[in-house]
Amino acid sequence: MKKHLHRGENADRRRARHRAYYARVRAERRELARRILGTKCGVCGVVVEAGGHLHHLDPELKAFKFCHMEHVSLARFLEELRHAAIVCPACHGRITWASGTRVLGEEDGAPATVDDCPF
Repeated sequence: MKKHLHRGENADRRRARHRAYYARVRAERRELARRILGTKCGVCGVVVEAGGHLHHLDPELKAFKFCHMEHVSLARFLEELRHAAIVCPACHGRITWASGTRVLGEEDGAPATVDDCPF
């Protein structure tokens, strides 16, 4: 009788393969983002080699959260990077939580665009 892939020890092996695959894709995408966007915080300028956060410049243009980057195609991920910046964890916390609704690069109530990005 043929063993089913979704049962017992086969399921554990399949889950392990999926976890390894998604971890590899996530690491590759983070490295790609670092090569494209750089390694300096877009706000304070500190070098953030491994701990940089990806931040959407305009929430209106957000197609997906960066925590789901391994579940989208490479083309969609690259398109999303056009609307993003690398920031250090401290600046990301200030941008996201302290101001509430502020959009990075926003001036006089006009929404920021990729061309308005100060970095």
